[in-house]
Amino acid sequence: MTAAVLAGVFFAATGGPPPAAGAADARGALSSKARAAFDILVKAGRFESSHVNEGGELSRYARAVRTLIREREAPAAFQALYDNGTPVAALYALAAFWYLRPDEFPSLLRRVRERYGARTIETQSGCIGVKQKVDELLESRERNAVRLPPGSGRTALFCATTKLKSFNEDFVGGGTPIDILEEGPAPIPNCAHPPPLPDYLKPRR
Repeated sequence: MTAAVLAGVFFAATGGPPPAAGAADARGALSSKARAAFDILVKAGRFESSHVNEGGELSRYARAVRTLIREREAPAAFQALYDNGTPVAALYALAAFWYLRPDEFPSLLRRVRERYGARTIETQSGCIGVKQKVDELLESRERNAVRLPPGSGRTALFCATTKLKSFNEDFVGGGTPIDILEEGPAPIPNCAHPPPLPDYLKPRR
């Protein structure tokens, strides 16, 4: 199937504007389950925390990110979301890049801030839905905001915050990507000897 035909299929599936051929190619390389996850993310209109609503069920967007990152072709798929999806899709791709491209994460975040930082989007954290500027999601100005190096996982977050009464999460410090990508609460870890991340959360291109 040609890239042009794939682009038409992608357009029909997402209901959005036709993407670059590279985005259609990235989608076409995925398994059927991952393609469904991709289609959910590419047109996402609300940024949600990992668990939402009164029952605390897993957000469909977080589920889609967790499904997609397990694919061999995940890096290309997330790049397509970052380049061609909605502003919210770019945020979910950025969450994945915290793990997949930690060395480039600051520059990837800077590009999202330049493109979308001033935009207001719908968000939901748990039961609370509000409208926020993208820049507020990217970087908290609160004094108790968590600050971890890109690529850190849930164990590092636990060890950095275990003695704090409260803390704020954002993209800059990793709290938001960790929330989206990793399930919790994890067993109490040994902070001196943290377990390795699973292979699908390790850097790859």
